[in-house]
Amino acid sequence: MNVEIFKSNQQLELSFKFNKAIIEKVKTIKGAKFNGNQKLWSVPLESQDDLLSTFMSIDDLLEHQKLIMKL
Repeated sequence: MNVEIFKSNQQLELSFKFNKAIIEKVKTIKGAKFNGNQKLWSVPLESQDDLLSTFMSIDDLLEHQKLIMKL
């Protein structure tokens, strides 16, 4: 599973194929919002530590996870 993270203004934007486990975890991050038009999630920059720790905690659910960051 590839998760691409891009910095855009004061947000981190996450792009990935539909995955219920990832979506449920991203929803727990303060300020996370889904943009239906662009089909991506955004997280405030101040929540970046929460974002990274969230992806570390779901690693056991996604054994082939690949995190791509473009900051």
